[in-house]
Amino acid sequence: MGFNSVNIELYSISESLQDLFLYSGKYRPEIYLDENVRSGISTFALLASADEIATGCQRLAADINTGRITEIINKYENNHGDYLFVIADKVAT
Repeated sequence: MGFNSVNIELYSISESLQDLFLYSGKYRPEIYLDENVRSGISTFALLASADEIATGCQRLAADINTGRITEIINKYENNHGDYLFVIADKVAT
């Protein structure tokens, strides 16, 4: 069993994004400081410990307050997309 074709489609987070998933705060990192936002993001809700979240939020708040967050955001800008969709057409059987 295989595929007739496999294609990829890059997806980049837009600054006007309204959905709240893991990378939704790319341009608005302060949303991660909101416990209500974090509780709806499975990575925070299911995978991170309370200590890890507390430490991360403290560090994020410091980076936001000093303006360093802009440097960090710019460091990770690229033309490769933030996510990748794989589109595959299955071979008919």
